[in-house]
Order: sequence, then structure tokens, then C-alpha cells
Amino acid sequence: MSENIHEGGPFRRMAHLLTPRKVITGLAVLVLAYLFVWPFVMLVIGAFLTTPYGGGEWTLDGFRTVLNDPRALRSTLSSFLFSGLVMVISIAGGLFFAIITSRFKLRFGWLVLPAMVLIACTPRLFYAFAWGMMGNPGSGFAANILRYFDIANPAWLTVYSWPGLVLVSSMKVTAVAYLLLSGPVRLLDRSLEDAAVMCGQTRLRAFFSISLPLLAPSLLAIGMLLFVEGIQVFDFPAVLGSPAGITTLSTLINDFINTDVTPKWGRPMRCRSSWLL
Repeated sequence: MSENIHEGGPFRRMAHLLTPRKVITGLAVLVLAYLFVWPFVMLVIGAFLTTPYGGGEWTLDGFRTVLNDPRALRSTLSSFLFSGLVMVISIAGGLFFAIITSRFKLRFGWLVLPAMVLIACTPRLFYAFAWGMMGNPGSGFAANILRYFDIANPAWLTVYSWPGLVLVSSMKVTAVAYLLLSGPVRLLDRSLEDAAVMCGQTRLRAFFSISLPLLAPSLLAIGMLLFVEGIQVFDFPAVLGSPAGITTLSTLINDFINTDVTPKWGRPMRCRSSWLL
């Protein structure tokens, strides 16, 4: 009897260590590492190879080439400027619509939510092409109206420019910001504002001094999400920015891969890994 217990001791200890909870946790860690950590590792490794498909040579020439390319710095600054402007305008617009739909009884307020859902669900490429056709300086909707009244089309009335690129992108992203902010805005405790109003504060000042700071975690999280999304977005800069000579990181990486007879795989890998690091 004692011999059977002794022989079963290691198995019992193993069974005690490998509980279902620990096994599930270990499998979850492995899956997350494979899905999220390993791609980042491969990206960093690929930055030091001449080809991302294996069999390449280890080199640092790609980093020197990218850092010496004036387009890299210009595209990086353009991406940060574009993403920052779109983030600020979109959060402000989304917060505005979230406030008026949750605190005011508007006659057609019920149309805001389906309109925002429709805009958010529209693919970015279709949205960019639609505005490209509407805001074309030669054949767009506004240009045709001005031409009908024999009015010269002003040079700034085009979506193929920095203002047009930022405006169209912000209208698209505002819908996403509204959908993300509508929940936190509806959960605000208005009794805190009412108490401040009873103490002599105006409703507007009470909102900015009490309710807005309560939204800071949500605004920060959504701002980070929208900023990263703006850095990597390709559709709007390619459709509306490229005709105006605006180059961002996404379009620069596309140029590295597609414009040359021999794709420069190392350059986009270095651009992405350098920005992540």
C-alpha cells in the first residue's frame, strides 16, 4: 500500500501543479505571446535583414538609408501633424455631439446615432473617394455650382490639400469618437454639476471644472487610440494627400515597396521598427 502511494506521489504533485486554471492561464499566455509579441519580435528582426522572407543577410544599411532620406523625417512630421490635428478635432466633435444628444431633447436628435454609425461603418477608402469626387476642383459638386453661376473656383476650395485632408478625415473619425464617448458622457453624474450651480457656478463652468475632468481617462484612452490609428492610416493620405504632394509614413512605406522595380523591403521594416522603438 505504501509503495503504491510512493509511486503515485510525483503524479499527484504534478496533478496538483497542473490545475485546470493554471493550464488555461498558460495556454492563454502562449496564444497572446504568439499573436502579439511574436509579430513585434519578427518586425524588429526583419529590420536588420535584407529581406523579410528569410535567407537575407544581416545589415544596418537600411537604417542609414532611411535616416539619410529627407523624405523619412518629412513624412514622420507630416504623420504626427495629421494624426494630432485629426485626433483633437475628432474628439472635440465627438464630445460635442455626445453632449447635445445626451443632455438636450432635440427634435431630430434621434438621427445622430444612426448617422454616426453609418459614417463609422463606411470603409475609409470609399469615404475618401466620395469626398474626392465631391471636392474635386475641376468637376466636384461645389465647383459645378460655382461654374453654373459663373463664379471662379477659388484655389483653396479643394479636398486635395492639407485643410481638405484633415477636414475629411476628421469628419470620418468624429463618428468613431462619438460612439466611444457617448457611453461615458451618459454615465456622468449630473448631480455634481447641480451642486456646483447651487453654489453659484454657471452650468458651463461647472461642466468644465467637474464633469470634463471626470472624462479625462476616457478622453486619454480614446485620444491614444485615434492618434495611433491616424499614424498608420493609408486611405486618406493616399487618395487626398498624394495629389497635393503630401507624404505620410504609410504612403512612404508604400512607395518603398511599390515604386521601384526591386522592392526595398528593408526600408519599410526599418521605418516601422524605428517608430515603434
